[in-house]
Amino acid sequence: MATVDDDEDGDTVTTEGGRRLRADLLVIAEGVRSRTRASVFGDDIVEERDLDVTMVFGTIPRTERDDDRWRSHTALRGRQVHLRPDPYGTIRAIRLVRHADGRWRRVARTDGGIRPRRAAG
Repeated sequence: MATVDDDEDGDTVTTEGGRRLRADLLVIAEGVRSRTRASVFGDDIVEERDLDVTMVFGTIPRTERDDDRWRSHTALRGRQVHLRPDPYGTIRAIRLVRHADGRWRRVARTDGGIRPRRAAG
């Protein structure tokens, strides 16, 4: 994405190759370290700050007992676990720890870490 121009009717994106794309709405979903945010909003509009969060992602096999619901559990001391079924026959597991002191702590099984389940059969 080379440039973005917006007006009352929508947005026009010009690619590095010169192609122009027109849309009613432009969504940029690059995450916290977005490379295009500054080119769209300017350097001084969005404040970047570290959230002191460590996230660990993994994939575990689905069992016959699993359904299609996203499950989330929040515990004390800024800990969360998310289990999200995907369309590929597995479950995406997310372990999140918020660090009040901003330092890395080991995410271990003794701290309630994600334990892989055995596959059925």
